[in-house]
Amino acid sequence: MGSNIAQKRAAKAQRRKAVVAGKRKAEIATTGGSLAERVRRAAGGRIFRSAVQESLGRLGFGMVILVRETAEGGLLMGGFVIDTHYGVKDVVFRPMAEDDLNRLYEMVADTGAFTPIEPADARKLLHEAVARAQALGIRPHRDFATVEAIYGDVRIEDSTVSIPVPGWAPTCPAFRQRQRLARRSRPASRRKMAMRRPPRQSARPDRSRR
Repeated sequence: MGSNIAQKRAAKAQRRKAVVAGKRKAEIATTGGSLAERVRRAAGGRIFRSAVQESLGRLGFGMVILVRETAEGGLLMGGFVIDTHYGVKDVVFRPMAEDDLNRLYEMVADTGAFTPIEPADARKLLHEAVARAQALGIRPHRDFATVEAIYGDVRIEDSTVSIPVPGWAPTCPAFRQRQRLARRSRPASRRKMAMRRPPRQSARPDRSRR
């Protein structure tokens, strides 16, 4: 009887895997491939716009976008939300009509208008943001490396300007203070988690009293 139950469970698990695989195939067929595949194809298109929000230099928070044309005549946008101390916090990759892109420009005009930026300078800005955050022990958004590939053959070495951003310089007191706080908080948080864990109980019975 036990073997029959195990076989039924194994068959059920196989059916579940087949359903998940089918949904994945359907998603890929609908969207045109995985995220990495779509970004790779987009990287071959002509650059339509490259921009950064002016609030990044003023407030230390803003968005960098790169828009490329597709072979079908559409547009694909890669967007990165940057915090000067905590790096790339969010990532977006999506098709966008030119009217929608213009509306996005209008939506952010009051809080941080988009201004043109050379693609090489923008890519350098992103990598610097990630490096500063990693100095604090903070990783970028999980999709950053995948979507960042939309820059394709744009070379950071071709950047000719250095964009000052509040708190990015390692000599900045605010940056050093956050670095010290991050280093102190990590061991403390680990100790708190360890204290919350219940003591491990042995699975073997104590036979010494018998």
